[in-house]
Amino acid sequence: MNAHKVEAVLAEDGTLILRDLPFHAGDTVEVIILEGKVPQQTVASPNQPETDLYSLRGK
Repeated sequence: MNAHKVEAVLAEDGTLILRDLPFHAGDTVEVIILEGKVPQQTVASPNQPETDLYSLRGK
């Protein structure tokens, strides 16, 4: 089975329209819908020092 990931935003409650899928009329597909999570931007806490990701460079 090949997997194809498509992200979509619902324009209407309870309705999802997927376009330009890499399948043809008559193909059988399996659909699994997962609710997406909005990525949270990480902000350094004022009490937490920033981490130097390259602290070992040059040693």
